[in-house]
Amino acid sequence: MTPVILFAYNRSNILPRTIKCLKNNKIDLLYIFSNGPKDVTDEIKVDKVRKILDQIDWVKTEKFYQKKNLGLSASVIFGVNKVLEKYESVICVEDDICVAPEFYSYMQTCLEKYKDDQEISGITGIRFSFPKENLENYPYDVAILPHFSSWGWGTWKRFWKKVDFNRDSLIKKIKLSKADIISAKDDLEMMTKWLIKGEINGGWDVYCNINMRLNKQSFIWPTWNMVENSGLEEGTHINERSIKWQLIWEKRNSSKSTKLRFPKTDNEQEKIRSAFFKFLQTNRASRRKINRIILVLKNIFITKKSS
Repeated sequence: MTPVILFAYNRSNILPRTIKCLKNNKIDLLYIFSNGPKDVTDEIKVDKVRKILDQIDWVKTEKFYQKKNLGLSASVIFGVNKVLEKYESVICVEDDICVAPEFYSYMQTCLEKYKDDQEISGITGIRFSFPKENLENYPYDVAILPHFSSWGWGTWKRFWKKVDFNRDSLIKKIKLSKADIISAKDDLEMMTKWLIKGEINGGWDVYCNINMRLNKQSFIWPTWNMVENSGLEEGTHINERSIKWQLIWEKRNSSKSTKLRFPKTDNEQEKIRSAFFKFLQTNRASRRKINRIILVLKNIFITKKSS
């Protein structure tokens, strides 16, 4: 059994669907970490969320209600640390992540399959929306890709306990590493530069991604999408750098086998890898364009204000 962690904060409008999706997955054990309010006005929103959480009676729960706001990163790190004190693996879902009915079964199967594979750092239920024709004639249900995912994911104690969340220490490792992280052909290049410049406030998933790449590890990604994000209009994920793209549940490719099919070697999926990184490159280029536009607008505003 692998416990599921639900991280919640103050969005009572989207939380019920997330909970309903978890219920449809027939999970065995649910840990709940509810972040505390940032101020007095936030207390009402957090209280609404906790009333919803207190109504969960269809699964055994362990609840941790913070009195103060820890921030998203500290909340996630605290929660995962807490659960991994007792268990060897964990599955994590934030309050805006709605998972398909087969998500939990898929995650448990993959966590068991790769539990002793030191080259694999975790599992995700998301499939980025690169063109599906790149999956044609691919006979497996997962792909092995060197990129971390924080939307519907799972990992083991063996990986998590080795993640370096210290910014100064991690920057030293980046500079000493032979791994070409800064010039990576995906959004990790941008994330690494933000980290070095001190532009990331929290960013636990960025730290995981960089640690994973430094250790030359990979993540297991499905060939069909089991994750929808109902919070893309607001929240920590959304900022001036964000790009909107839609996530819709997909059906697994039809097969006579009901069991998941796993690739035997890493080089069996070059076509998928190419499409995956092309998707990330496109996002990176779009983000840079938006950043330039924002910079120009800020300069215009500053000029007008000073004159």
